[in-house]
Amino acid sequence: MPCRAFPEGRTAIAPMHKNEEIQTSSNRAMHSVSQLIDRRKREKSLPGQRTDGRLLALAIEGGGMRGVVCGGMVAALEQLELLNTFDVVYGSSAGAISGAYFVAGQARLGVTIFYQNIANRQFINMYRFLLGRPILSLEFLLDRVCIFEKKLNTDAIIRSPVPLKILATSTSKLEIVVFDNFSDDRDLFDALRCSARIPVIAGPPVQYRNDTFLDASILESIPYRSAISAGATDIVVLMTRPAGSLRGNADRIDKYFIAPQLRKYNPKLPHAYLDRANEYLSEVEAITAASKGQGPTRILPVQISATAVDVPSNCIDRNALVEGAMAGFRAVYAALGLVEPTLAELITPLDP
Repeated sequence: MPCRAFPEGRTAIAPMHKNEEIQTSSNRAMHSVSQLIDRRKREKSLPGQRTDGRLLALAIEGGGMRGVVCGGMVAALEQLELLNTFDVVYGSSAGAISGAYFVAGQARLGVTIFYQNIANRQFINMYRFLLGRPILSLEFLLDRVCIFEKKLNTDAIIRSPVPLKILATSTSKLEIVVFDNFSDDRDLFDALRCSARIPVIAGPPVQYRNDTFLDASILESIPYRSAISAGATDIVVLMTRPAGSLRGNADRIDKYFIAPQLRKYNPKLPHAYLDRANEYLSEVEAITAASKGQGPTRILPVQISATAVDVPSNCIDRNALVEGAMAGFRAVYAALGLVEPTLAELITPLDP
Protein backbone atom coordinates (compact mmCIF):
# COMPACT_ATOMS: atom_id res chain seq x y z
CA MET A 1 0.00 0.00 0.00
CA PRO A 2 1.21 3.53 -0.63
CA CYS A 3 2.64 5.14 2.46
CA ARG A 4 3.78 8.59 3.44
CA ALA A 5 6.56 8.87 6.00
CA PHE A 6 6.98 11.27 8.88
CA PRO A 7 9.71 11.32 11.54
CA GLU A 8 9.03 9.36 14.74
CA GLY A 9 5.84 7.98 13.24
CA ARG A 10 3.33 5.17 13.72
CA THR A 11 1.09 3.65 11.10
CA ALA A 12 -2.58 4.53 10.98
CA ILE A 13 -5.51 4.23 8.62
CA ALA A 14 -6.29 7.47 6.79
CA PRO A 15 -7.56 8.77 3.45
CA MET A 16 -4.97 9.00 0.66
CA HIS A 17 -5.97 12.64 0.14
CA LYS A 18 -7.52 14.65 2.93
CA ASN A 19 -10.36 16.72 1.50
CA GLU A 20 -10.92 20.21 2.87
CA GLU A 21 -14.62 19.58 2.34
CA ILE A 22 -16.14 16.11 2.15
CA GLN A 23 -18.78 15.86 -0.51
CA THR A 24 -22.05 14.04 0.10
CA SER A 25 -22.67 11.18 -2.32
CA SER A 26 -25.42 12.28 -4.71
CA ASN A 27 -27.00 8.83 -4.94
CA ARG A 28 -27.55 8.28 -1.21
CA ALA A 29 -30.43 9.55 0.88
CA MET A 30 -29.29 10.71 4.29
CA HIS A 31 -30.62 8.88 7.34
CA SER A 32 -32.34 11.10 9.92
CA VAL A 33 -29.47 10.54 12.38
CA SER A 34 -26.98 11.48 9.65
CA GLN A 35 -28.96 14.67 9.09
CA LEU A 36 -28.70 15.50 12.80
CA ILE A 37 -24.93 14.93 12.73
CA ASP A 38 -24.54 17.00 9.58
CA ARG A 39 -26.59 19.86 11.02
CA ARG A 40 -24.65 19.88 14.29
CA LYS A 41 -21.36 19.86 12.41
CA ARG A 42 -22.38 22.75 10.15
CA GLU A 43 -23.78 24.78 13.05
CA LYS A 44 -20.73 23.99 15.22
CA SER A 45 -23.05 22.80 17.98
CA LEU A 46 -21.21 21.82 21.15
CA PRO A 47 -21.97 19.26 23.91
CA GLY A 48 -23.87 20.83 26.78
CA GLN A 49 -24.94 23.77 24.61
CA ARG A 50 -27.50 22.12 22.31
CA THR A 51 -30.70 23.78 21.20
CA ASP A 52 -32.09 20.96 19.03
CA GLY A 53 -33.66 18.97 21.89
CA ARG A 54 -31.97 15.72 20.82
CA LEU A 55 -29.58 13.48 22.76
CA LEU A 56 -27.19 11.74 20.36
CA ALA A 57 -25.29 8.71 21.67
CA LEU A 58 -22.53 6.62 20.13
CA ALA A 59 -22.71 2.89 21.02
CA ILE A 60 -19.65 0.76 20.26
CA GLU A 61 -19.71 -3.04 20.16
CA GLY A 62 -16.81 -5.14 21.46
CA GLY A 63 -15.59 -8.52 20.24
CA GLY A 64 -11.93 -9.04 21.07
CA MET A 65 -9.69 -8.52 18.04
CA ARG A 66 -12.84 -8.08 15.94
CA GLY A 67 -12.98 -4.72 17.70
CA VAL A 68 -10.48 -3.46 15.12
CA VAL A 69 -13.49 -2.90 12.86
CA CYS A 70 -15.04 -0.45 15.33
CA GLY A 71 -11.56 0.96 15.88
CA GLY A 72 -11.54 1.88 12.19
CA MET A 73 -15.03 3.32 12.54
CA VAL A 74 -14.14 5.70 15.38
CA ALA A 75 -10.99 6.63 13.45
CA ALA A 76 -13.27 7.74 10.59
CA LEU A 77 -15.51 9.70 12.96
CA GLU A 78 -12.39 11.42 14.26
CA GLN A 79 -11.12 12.08 10.73
CA LEU A 80 -14.47 13.75 10.02
CA GLU A 81 -14.15 15.78 13.25
CA LEU A 82 -17.47 14.53 14.61
CA LEU A 83 -16.69 13.94 18.30
CA ASN A 84 -18.47 17.11 19.40
CA THR A 85 -21.62 16.18 17.50
CA PHE A 86 -22.19 13.42 20.07
CA ASP A 87 -23.53 13.93 23.58
CA VAL A 88 -22.27 10.66 25.08
CA VAL A 89 -20.22 7.58 24.12
CA TYR A 90 -21.04 4.04 25.31
CA GLY A 91 -18.68 1.08 24.94
CA SER A 92 -18.73 -2.63 25.70
CA SER A 93 -15.49 -4.59 26.16
CA ALA A 94 -13.10 -3.78 23.27
CA GLY A 95 -15.61 -1.15 22.20
CA ALA A 96 -15.04 0.65 25.50
CA ILE A 97 -11.32 0.88 24.74
CA SER A 98 -11.98 2.22 21.24
CA GLY A 99 -14.48 4.64 22.76
CA ALA A 100 -11.87 5.82 25.25
CA TYR A 101 -9.37 6.63 22.50
CA PHE A 102 -12.13 8.41 20.55
CA VAL A 103 -13.19 10.60 23.48
CA ALA A 104 -9.50 11.33 24.15
CA GLY A 105 -9.07 12.55 20.56
CA GLN A 106 -6.75 9.63 19.78
CA ALA A 107 -8.94 7.26 17.76
CA ARG A 108 -6.57 7.11 14.78
CA LEU A 109 -3.77 6.17 17.15
CA GLY A 110 -5.93 3.71 19.08
CA VAL A 111 -6.89 1.59 16.06
CA THR A 112 -3.21 0.89 15.37
CA ILE A 113 -2.99 -1.00 18.66
CA PHE A 114 -4.86 -3.95 17.13
CA TYR A 115 -2.42 -4.57 14.29
CA GLN A 116 0.77 -3.08 15.71
CA ASN A 117 0.85 -3.87 19.42
CA ILE A 118 -1.38 -6.83 20.27
CA ALA A 119 -1.38 -9.02 17.14
CA ASN A 120 1.12 -11.25 18.89
CA ARG A 121 1.55 -14.05 21.44
CA GLN A 122 2.18 -11.57 24.22
CA PHE A 123 -1.49 -10.63 24.07
CA ILE A 124 -3.13 -13.78 22.65
CA ASN A 125 -1.66 -17.17 23.43
CA MET A 126 -3.80 -20.31 23.26
CA TYR A 127 -1.09 -22.29 25.06
CA ARG A 128 -1.86 -20.35 28.23
CA PHE A 129 -5.20 -22.19 28.28
CA LEU A 130 -3.29 -25.45 28.85
CA LEU A 131 -1.55 -23.85 31.82
CA GLY A 132 -4.81 -22.66 33.39
CA ARG A 133 -4.09 -19.03 32.55
CA PRO A 134 -6.20 -16.53 30.56
CA ILE A 135 -5.75 -16.75 26.80
CA LEU A 136 -5.80 -12.96 26.46
CA SER A 137 -3.59 -10.75 28.61
CA LEU A 138 -5.54 -7.63 29.52
CA GLU A 139 -2.58 -6.65 31.67
CA PHE A 140 -0.35 -6.52 28.57
CA LEU A 141 -2.91 -4.36 26.78
CA LEU A 142 -4.04 -2.03 29.55
CA ASP A 143 -0.99 -1.84 31.80
CA ARG A 144 1.67 -1.75 29.10
CA VAL A 145 0.33 -0.78 25.67
CA CYS A 146 -2.26 1.79 26.78
CA ILE A 147 0.11 3.38 29.31
CA PHE A 148 3.54 3.20 27.68
CA GLU A 149 3.35 2.25 24.01
CA LYS A 150 0.22 4.07 22.80
CA LYS A 151 -0.51 6.17 25.86
CA LEU A 152 -4.18 6.89 26.39
CA ASN A 153 -4.78 10.52 27.36
CA THR A 154 -6.90 9.83 30.42
CA ASP A 155 -6.92 13.50 31.45
CA ALA A 156 -8.67 14.36 28.19
CA ILE A 157 -11.33 11.72 28.90
CA ILE A 158 -11.92 12.94 32.46
CA ARG A 159 -12.25 16.55 31.24
CA SER A 160 -14.23 15.80 28.11
CA PRO A 161 -17.69 17.39 27.68
CA VAL A 162 -18.62 14.14 25.88
CA PRO A 163 -18.78 11.59 28.73
CA LEU A 164 -17.47 8.05 28.26
CA LYS A 165 -19.80 5.36 29.61
CA ILE A 166 -18.24 1.92 30.14
CA LEU A 167 -20.50 -1.13 30.48
CA ALA A 168 -19.81 -4.21 32.59
CA THR A 169 -21.81 -7.13 33.99
CA SER A 170 -22.35 -7.20 37.74
CA THR A 171 -21.78 -10.77 38.97
CA SER A 172 -23.84 -10.25 42.10
CA LYS A 173 -26.87 -8.55 40.54
CA LEU A 174 -26.64 -10.11 37.07
CA GLU A 175 -27.30 -6.78 35.44
CA ILE A 176 -25.47 -4.24 33.34
CA VAL A 177 -23.77 -1.45 35.27
CA VAL A 178 -22.62 1.71 33.49
CA PHE A 179 -19.46 3.38 34.79
CA ASP A 180 -18.68 7.07 34.33
CA ASN A 181 -17.34 10.09 36.24
CA PHE A 182 -13.83 8.66 36.47
CA SER A 183 -11.68 10.25 39.14
CA ASP A 184 -8.22 9.34 37.83
CA ASP A 185 -6.22 6.99 35.59
CA ARG A 186 -6.61 3.96 37.83
CA ASP A 187 -10.36 4.42 38.13
CA LEU A 188 -10.73 4.55 34.34
CA PHE A 189 -8.47 1.58 33.66
CA ASP A 190 -10.22 -0.51 36.30
CA ALA A 191 -13.54 0.17 34.56
CA LEU A 192 -12.05 -0.85 31.19
CA ARG A 193 -10.74 -4.03 32.81
CA CYS A 194 -14.19 -4.82 34.24
CA SER A 195 -15.78 -4.47 30.81
CA ALA A 196 -13.54 -7.09 29.17
CA ARG A 197 -12.96 -9.87 31.72
CA ILE A 198 -14.22 -13.42 31.06
CA PRO A 199 -12.81 -16.43 32.93
CA VAL A 200 -10.53 -18.65 30.82
CA ILE A 201 -10.54 -16.06 27.99
CA ALA A 202 -9.44 -12.85 29.73
CA GLY A 203 -9.33 -13.53 33.46
CA PRO A 204 -11.54 -13.59 36.58
CA PRO A 205 -13.97 -10.88 37.72
CA VAL A 206 -12.64 -7.49 38.79
CA GLN A 207 -13.38 -6.02 42.21
CA TYR A 208 -14.51 -2.46 41.60
CA ARG A 209 -16.82 0.06 43.24
CA ASN A 210 -18.11 -2.37 45.90
CA ASP A 211 -18.94 -5.21 43.49
CA THR A 212 -17.31 -7.66 41.09
CA PHE A 213 -17.67 -7.36 37.33
CA LEU A 214 -17.23 -9.28 34.09
CA ASP A 215 -17.40 -8.61 30.37
CA ALA A 216 -20.37 -6.50 29.29
CA SER A 217 -21.14 -8.90 26.41
CA ILE A 218 -22.57 -11.45 28.84
CA LEU A 219 -25.67 -9.25 28.96
CA GLU A 220 -25.22 -6.48 26.38
CA SER A 221 -22.84 -6.94 23.45
CA ILE A 222 -24.04 -3.84 21.62
CA PRO A 223 -24.53 -1.08 24.20
CA TYR A 224 -27.51 0.67 22.63
CA ARG A 225 -30.09 -0.38 25.28
CA SER A 226 -28.14 1.39 28.01
CA ALA A 227 -28.13 4.52 25.86
CA ILE A 228 -31.90 4.31 25.37
CA SER A 229 -32.43 3.80 29.12
CA ALA A 230 -30.47 6.99 29.78
CA GLY A 231 -32.66 9.02 27.44
CA ALA A 232 -30.90 8.89 24.07
CA THR A 233 -33.19 10.03 21.26
CA ASP A 234 -30.71 9.18 18.50
CA ILE A 235 -27.96 6.55 18.45
CA VAL A 236 -25.14 5.71 16.07
CA VAL A 237 -24.41 2.01 16.62
CA LEU A 238 -21.00 0.72 15.56
CA MET A 239 -21.04 -3.04 14.90
CA THR A 240 -18.05 -5.31 14.45
CA ARG A 241 -19.55 -8.13 12.39
CA PRO A 242 -20.29 -7.95 8.64
CA ALA A 243 -23.90 -7.37 7.64
CA GLY A 244 -25.90 -10.59 8.05
CA SER A 245 -23.34 -12.18 10.39
CA LEU A 246 -24.44 -13.12 13.89
CA ARG A 247 -22.82 -14.50 17.03
CA GLY A 248 -22.30 -18.24 16.84
CA ASN A 249 -23.74 -20.70 19.34
CA ALA A 250 -21.74 -21.67 22.42
CA ASP A 251 -18.86 -24.06 21.68
CA ARG A 252 -17.18 -26.70 23.84
CA ILE A 253 -14.86 -24.25 25.56
CA ASP A 254 -17.87 -22.11 26.42
CA LYS A 255 -19.88 -25.05 27.77
CA TYR A 256 -17.25 -27.12 29.54
CA PHE A 257 -14.67 -24.60 30.69
CA ILE A 258 -16.06 -21.06 30.88
CA ALA A 259 -19.59 -21.81 32.12
CA PRO A 260 -18.38 -23.88 35.12
CA GLN A 261 -16.06 -21.04 36.11
CA LEU A 262 -18.90 -18.52 35.88
CA ARG A 263 -21.07 -20.67 38.15
CA LYS A 264 -18.63 -19.96 40.99
CA TYR A 265 -19.63 -16.30 40.96
CA ASN A 266 -23.37 -16.57 40.32
CA PRO A 267 -25.39 -19.72 39.46
CA LYS A 268 -27.33 -17.74 36.83
CA LEU A 269 -24.24 -16.49 34.99
CA PRO A 270 -23.69 -19.65 32.88
CA HIS A 271 -27.16 -19.47 31.34
CA ALA A 272 -26.74 -15.80 30.47
CA TYR A 273 -23.33 -16.46 28.94
CA LEU A 274 -24.40 -19.52 26.93
CA ASP A 275 -27.49 -17.68 25.65
CA ARG A 276 -25.48 -14.84 24.11
CA ALA A 277 -26.23 -15.95 20.53
CA ASN A 278 -29.98 -15.54 21.10
CA GLU A 279 -29.50 -12.26 22.92
CA TYR A 280 -27.30 -10.95 20.11
CA LEU A 281 -29.94 -11.87 17.53
CA SER A 282 -32.49 -9.94 19.60
CA GLU A 283 -30.19 -6.91 19.72
CA VAL A 284 -29.61 -6.93 15.96
CA GLU A 285 -33.32 -7.30 15.22
CA ALA A 286 -34.18 -4.38 17.52
CA ILE A 287 -31.47 -2.19 15.98
CA THR A 288 -32.64 -3.05 12.46
CA ALA A 289 -36.26 -2.23 13.34
CA ALA A 290 -35.30 1.10 14.93
CA SER A 291 -33.15 1.99 11.91
CA LYS A 292 -36.31 1.73 9.80
CA GLY A 293 -38.20 4.15 12.00
CA GLN A 294 -39.94 1.63 14.23
CA GLY A 295 -40.00 2.97 17.78
CA PRO A 296 -39.28 6.31 19.44
CA THR A 297 -35.46 6.09 19.24
CA ARG A 298 -33.77 6.79 15.92
CA ILE A 299 -30.85 4.43 15.31
CA LEU A 300 -28.22 4.55 12.58
CA PRO A 301 -26.36 1.22 12.44
CA VAL A 302 -22.85 1.25 10.98
CA GLN A 303 -21.77 -2.16 9.71
CA ILE A 304 -19.24 -3.43 7.20
CA SER A 305 -20.57 -5.13 4.07
CA ALA A 306 -21.48 -8.81 3.96
CA THR A 307 -18.50 -9.42 1.65
CA ALA A 308 -15.96 -7.69 3.91
CA VAL A 309 -13.43 -9.64 5.95
CA ASP A 310 -14.96 -11.22 9.06
CA VAL A 311 -12.17 -10.72 11.59
CA PRO A 312 -12.06 -13.53 14.19
CA SER A 313 -12.07 -12.47 17.83
CA ASN A 314 -8.64 -14.09 18.32
CA CYS A 315 -7.08 -12.87 15.05
CA ILE A 316 -3.37 -12.00 14.95
CA ASP A 317 -3.11 -11.80 11.15
CA ARG A 318 -1.89 -8.27 10.60
CA ASN A 319 -3.19 -8.02 7.04
CA ALA A 320 -6.68 -9.15 8.08
CA LEU A 321 -6.69 -6.65 10.96
CA VAL A 322 -5.66 -3.76 8.72
CA GLU A 323 -8.30 -4.80 6.19
CA GLY A 324 -10.90 -4.91 8.97
CA ALA A 325 -9.93 -1.43 10.15
CA MET A 326 -10.17 -0.05 6.62
CA ALA A 327 -13.57 -1.70 6.09
CA GLY A 328 -14.79 -0.09 9.30
CA PHE A 329 -13.42 3.29 8.26
CA ARG A 330 -15.22 3.13 4.90
CA ALA A 331 -18.45 1.91 6.53
CA VAL A 332 -18.79 5.18 8.46
CA TYR A 333 -18.59 7.20 5.25
CA ALA A 334 -21.17 4.93 3.63
CA ALA A 335 -23.54 5.13 6.61
CA LEU A 336 -23.33 8.94 6.68
CA GLY A 337 -24.00 9.17 2.95
CA LEU A 338 -20.51 10.48 2.17
CA VAL A 339 -18.20 9.65 -0.70
CA GLU A 340 -16.05 6.75 0.48
CA PRO A 341 -12.33 7.57 0.56
CA THR A 342 -9.49 5.65 -0.99
CA LEU A 343 -7.42 4.47 1.96
CA ALA A 344 -3.81 3.74 2.66
CA GLU A 345 -1.94 2.60 5.73
CA LEU A 346 -0.45 5.99 6.43
CA ILE A 347 2.54 6.84 8.59
CA THR A 348 1.48 9.57 11.00
CA PRO A 349 3.26 11.24 13.92
CA LEU A 350 2.31 10.38 17.47
CA ASP A 351 2.08 14.08 18.33
CA PRO A 352 0.69 15.85 15.24
